[in-house]
Amino acid sequence: MRDPEPANISGEKVQRHVFKHEINWGHVAVAVAVIVVAGKLLGEEKDEEEPTRTEL
Repeated sequence: MRDPEPANISGEKVQRHVFKHEINWGHVAVAVAVIVVAGKLLGEEKDEEEPTRTEL
């Protein structure tokens, strides 16, 4: 940490933090596509596993 400015007569050090957040929309689109495809594949498998009833 740097020394305080001379104008800072109390001698306290001042800390400043900068936080920058960005969203990579390409990654979001790929994740959504994977979730949709997985949902469709698992949904079809679940439907196929259900037994069919035939009435006599």
